[in-house]
Amino acid sequence: MDTDISDIQEHMPGLLDATRDWFTNYKVNDGKPFNEFGFDAQPQNRDFALKIVEETHEFWKNMKDGDNGMNVKRPLADVQAAFEASAQPAEALGLPEDGNTTTTFFV
Repeated sequence: MDTDISDIQEHMPGLLDATRDWFTNYKVNDGKPFNEFGFDAQPQNRDFALKIVEETHEFWKNMKDGDNGMNVKRPLADVQAAFEASAQPAEALGLPEDGNTTTTFFV
């Protein structure tokens, strides 16, 4: 069964608008600006989404193999090792000792 973004509007009227409004406003209470979206804030169709997924997968495969598109060969394992070596304990980052670092939003 092929489904597309238009099916959501047909079967769940208002959901796309409510979702866009939530993503536009959810950080404002923290003093951050409204989010802005490309494509005139209109959802894109299935073919567009699949194209983005395919492109991103190709970028990932190239990165994994060490080709980042800038003629710099650095295997993903090297990047991972550098990241792990630079990891800092939570207290060094100023995080709460109780580990409570989440914020919950309700729609």
